[in-house]
Amino acid sequence: MADNDVPRVLRLTFEFTVPKGLRVNIRNTRRMAAVKALVAAVEALGAREIPWAQTMTVRHEWMYAWHDETEERELPPSAQNGGLAALGQDDLGFDEESGPWTLAQLQRLGAKELRAVALDVGFGRTEVEDDPEVHALIAVYADDEK
Repeated sequence: MADNDVPRVLRLTFEFTVPKGLRVNIRNTRRMAAVKALVAAVEALGAREIPWAQTMTVRHEWMYAWHDETEERELPPSAQNGGLAALGQDDLGFDEESGPWTLAQLQRLGAKELRAVALDVGFGRTEVEDDPEVHALIAVYADDEK
């Protein structure tokens, strides 16, 4: 399949939220007028700024959000997702040849990197020096993942 045969879509999402507890009656006619004005404005901007687009899809939804929860979760690092396992110590300014992670090296890392090292240690992909402080630090960040 040629590159230009692949369907391409640019999706932008905007949500306008009425604050909880706001005592206002939002009339259907006023809401529909606002939707029409926003759609017309986006259509005009889209035609000017994205001239290669052929169509624009508009989704209009009005609802009571009794429960709305969105959560982003980090997945364990891997060679495919660019995590610490793909980097190796040398990419963080450490020489892989120097052996297991030292306390000094670990103290230079941020929380995200420490969690990744703890996962790597747990999966046997890397080693840490045999030091009680190092093992305690790794244990804290390994527990943080649960």
